[in-house]
Amino acid sequence: MSLDAKDLKVVGGIGGAVALLILLVQGSSPGNTSSPIPLTAPPAPDPPDPIYGAIPEFQGKSYARDYLRSTLRDFDSLKDLEAGNPTRYTIGEGKKKLSGFLVVFTFNAKNGFGGYSGSRRGMILVKDERITWAGPIE
Repeated sequence: MSLDAKDLKVVGGIGGAVALLILLVQGSSPGNTSSPIPLTAPPAPDPPDPIYGAIPEFQGKSYARDYLRSTLRDFDSLKDLEAGNPTRYTIGEGKKKLSGFLVVFTFNAKNGFGGYSGSRRGMILVKDERITWAGPIE
């Protein structure tokens, strides 16, 4: 069934709104006889940066949580985790130079005696979705 603008005038009211919806779903509008716009594939993603690696897909908080899960004595006590967005960064010089996306984070967790130690800070470097360096937790 095909509807056009004159059918809208005849139907009117709520029926006209339904007819308009059908026209929009079919990909045309009243008075427009052209075919719907064909769908095209999205453009290919940019290749990863050779120096810094691929742009991280996740927020910095998820990388910080993964790192702390493997380093904290009592991960379940983790609270108040805050992390910035990953930013391009280079650490070191010469052959020891590491590049990637730096994530700076703060958190609070229980220490070995069972009490919370207060807000602490850490840094990790992410390259190609992997943590390649971790700074000391202060």
